[in-house]
Amino acid sequence: MWNDQAFKTDCDTIVRRLKLPKQISAIQMATLDGGHGKLGLITQLPSGAVVDICGGGFNERTAKIRYEQRYFFVFLQDLQEAGPFAASA
Repeated sequence: MWNDQAFKTDCDTIVRRLKLPKQISAIQMATLDGGHGKLGLITQLPSGAVVDICGGGFNERTAKIRYEQRYFFVFLQDLQEAGPFAASA
């Protein structure tokens, strides 16, 4: 199900901060007028990057994260190791 609320350009609550265990693909959130965003370009976030998980993404398989003051959507499975979430920062 599509989640329009994920496109707000803020991070009211940091759910968790973590260090990425590997390089992952991310969809950058491009900013529109009025403070909302849209899906942007696909990029790679480097292994070891420290990201803030800001909550749910645009669907049930994604999360919204903040990295270097920009917002991205990533797949939940890319944030996980064999066990629970990757090591906390």
